[in-house]
Amino acid sequence: MEESQIILRPISGLFKDSLKLYAKTLIRTLPVICAATILLFINLVVAPYKSTSDPLYMIGIIAGVVAVFSELFIFPVAVFSLAGGRAYRDSVNSFVPYFLIFIFGSIVTIGGVVLLVIPGIIFLTWFWFLNYVNLLERKNGLSALHRSRELVRDNFWKVLLRFAAAFLAIFIVAVFFIFVVKYITAHLLAKSLASFYQRVFTEVVTRLFGFLIAPFFVSYGYLVYLDLVAIKAAVPETQPTRKEKISYSLVALLGAPILGLLLVLNTLYLIARDAPPPNDSDVVLQKIEVPENENAYFSLQKIIEKLPQEQKEKYGHWQEMADGKAWYDDEVRALSEGNQKFFEYFTEAAEKSQYIYPPLADPANITPALVLPSLNSYRIAARVVSIKSEYLFRYKKEKEAFDSALEIVRLGRLITEGRGTLIEYLVGIAIENTGLDRIRSFTERTTLPKTDLIAYRQELEGLLSTGEGLRNAFRGEYMSFKNISSTLLEGVLSNDEWGGGQDVTDLALSAIQDQNFYFQPNRTMQFYLEMARNQIQSVNDQCDISPVLADEEVIKSQMPHSIFQIIFTENSAGRIIVNITAASLSGAIRKHCALNFAIVSDELLLALRAYKLEHNSLPAQLSDLVPDYIAKLPSDPMTGEELLYSQTEKVLYSKAKDRAIFKENKLNEKLEVKINF
Repeated sequence: MEESQIILRPISGLFKDSLKLYAKTLIRTLPVICAATILLFINLVVAPYKSTSDPLYMIGIIAGVVAVFSELFIFPVAVFSLAGGRAYRDSVNSFVPYFLIFIFGSIVTIGGVVLLVIPGIIFLTWFWFLNYVNLLERKNGLSALHRSRELVRDNFWKVLLRFAAAFLAIFIVAVFFIFVVKYITAHLLAKSLASFYQRVFTEVVTRLFGFLIAPFFVSYGYLVYLDLVAIKAAVPETQPTRKEKISYSLVALLGAPILGLLLVLNTLYLIARDAPPPNDSDVVLQKIEVPENENAYFSLQKIIEKLPQEQKEKYGHWQEMADGKAWYDDEVRALSEGNQKFFEYFTEAAEKSQYIYPPLADPANITPALVLPSLNSYRIAARVVSIKSEYLFRYKKEKEAFDSALEIVRLGRLITEGRGTLIEYLVGIAIENTGLDRIRSFTERTTLPKTDLIAYRQELEGLLSTGEGLRNAFRGEYMSFKNISSTLLEGVLSNDEWGGGQDVTDLALSAIQDQNFYFQPNRTMQFYLEMARNQIQSVNDQCDISPVLADEEVIKSQMPHSIFQIIFTENSAGRIIVNITAASLSGAIRKHCALNFAIVSDELLLALRAYKLEHNSLPAQLSDLVPDYIAKLPSDPMTGEELLYSQTEKVLYSKAKDRAIFKENKLNEKLEVKINF
């Protein structure tokens, strides 16, 4: 038999008639919408911050589960209210088969999407009316699928056009609504609500909009369904063929694993809970005040202003001369004799009691976005003073040369022992090494008397690093991570604060803020905190960097390396964030240890030089230096044991130079000092 002459009503008519029905369906579904919204609010507020043993946790989880089923209940209530039935009683009686057909239809549709986008769109259009058929015609399973497809047959493009029109209209309204909600949250509620409740407000209001728009979409689909039923009224109904059943079943097999995965992930989302906030009182830095007249930072700024700017093209020459690779006598004379203010400010800086970059006095300012001072200028200034000290030494002003080199070491020590960033600490080490290298060079050539050499040795002894500066640098790294994590969770992080490259706030903030299975801020912070504690402790352990290396291996091992691992690894986003932001800090500990070795070896070289000048030979053993040249032999900072010495080979060295970790980084070369006198 031929189809009826009835045609699908036009899209404009569909919208007009749907709006007429919307008020009726909204009123009937309003109790369900309110229940779903309240339950969602309870889940969002109660569950995230309760442990699994807390009764409120179970209340939050149950509220979340019931909220999901309440959302599903909106559709049958709306359909039966449109059909003139007893909306709630009929919905309750039909809910189980409706739920099953909903799952089955989702599996088949997802299977179509797996095949490619076009099959997915075709399946969405064919099975748009699956739930209407189930509720109003009492058909289930493959019969319902077949009936929905048969209704669409011969009108596919018309149905698809109407489906697309409804989707586009709702999408435009939704985008505008979400923009308004975000504007209200950012500009009107930012000061009155804590960030957590701002997120709850945004989530609840956005979901409520979805609940409120659902009755309109149900009414719209109901009218298209009625038109199709009328069109097909004269056509006998058919049953799915064997081939069709096999086709639907195969597609369902493709979609079932994906739907199962989505259900598993949703379950993980519901049950995953963050740990309590970690107690980091032993690691966090406190706000301090350093008077300007005691802070070497301000003298360094004057030094930078007095750097010989007109000679910038000669900076390369300066580095060569500071490293002992070249000497340009005319340049050195002009440099040493024509920049008196520069050298006065350098002496002033070295005599200060502290160094701190003023913004770092408040640990809240420690973030990757903090603009640091011109640290390279500090190093250039140290090289200039190193060159001048060599100039003084060559012109027989040995005492002034040693004093000048010690100023470099003292300034570097102020920076390393100050409360700065890790990069400032490393620059301080480089400056100290510049001075220590120059002292070592002078020691090999000096003719100063024993009393002067012992006095310089004693001053070096007082400059042995306690490691507090490095511990503070590690604390600063933790504060940087803590501050940027807090800012990110507040939802006010800009590209520049994160480091640029992509808009983290727009692309990832919603996932990070959910604080669920994939991102748990407290667990992430605890992981970073334990790593910071190990780093700090390692500074105390005779340069035993094994805990820090173990941390770095733990970070690597716990990093999800595949999509599968990312999906099923708890706090995978947190692990990725730690991996991205955590610097490899074992190298800083090695440099700290190598610096102390350089100080101790320079001490002994000064004592050995004094002994050599007095006895015209080196001692048979280091103990011969006690007590006339040194009160007590210093221990090897690398091992805590005695430093090793060979009179015949004329060498000082550490047992640690044979450790694989130092060989790999070529630091073993710095753990052996030739005695060139």
